[in-house]
Amino acid sequence: MKKQLFSSMLLCSTLFGYDLGVNISYDNLSIDQTNSNNIILEENTPKSNGFGLEVYYRGDCLLSDNPTIKNYISIKQTHTSNTDTYSLFGGINKEYKHNDITLYSGLLVGYGLLKYDYNPLKSSSSEDNTAGSFLYGLQLGAKKPIYNNSYLQVEARYIRSDYDTNLESGGVTSKINHSDQSSILVGLGYTF
Repeated sequence: MKKQLFSSMLLCSTLFGYDLGVNISYDNLSIDQTNSNNIILEENTPKSNGFGLEVYYRGDCLLSDNPTIKNYISIKQTHTSNTDTYSLFGGINKEYKHNDITLYSGLLVGYGLLKYDYNPLKSSSSEDNTAGSFLYGLQLGAKKPIYNNSYLQVEARYIRSDYDTNLESGGVTSKINHSDQSSILVGLGYTF
């Protein structure tokens, strides 16, 4: 009986204590480009800034009785002039109430896929135009109620990654590595 009651309480807290929302982001994806002699190449480096769209879920953490600890799950897509990145994140946030503003900080882990839309260097042939990477990082943000259960959210995020792409030009192979991404996100959410 106790097990059934406990399971029902966990299920109800998950169903009735969550947020859903959408963020628009401005992202900067770092780029280190080296040739086969490990010399850093600055010219012809692909553009690294772009805009993204994210859908997220934030709910009560089932591992803690503390109502300020929240689970976080999101799916994000970012587009620059020649790449698309797709990311799936899971994480945990700690919330801090200050008057009617809720501040939060959190840890994220996930997996990402980077894909070049076209050849990033005009004179090269791409050997592999897709790369996957384990992701981890931090996020800091604030949300403010705007109407009934809806809120406005602003967030800063730093994500570490290890996307590697190899390119060939005139018999010389170059390696492009994307090692981190920083983002500013603005969005709307709704608390159920």
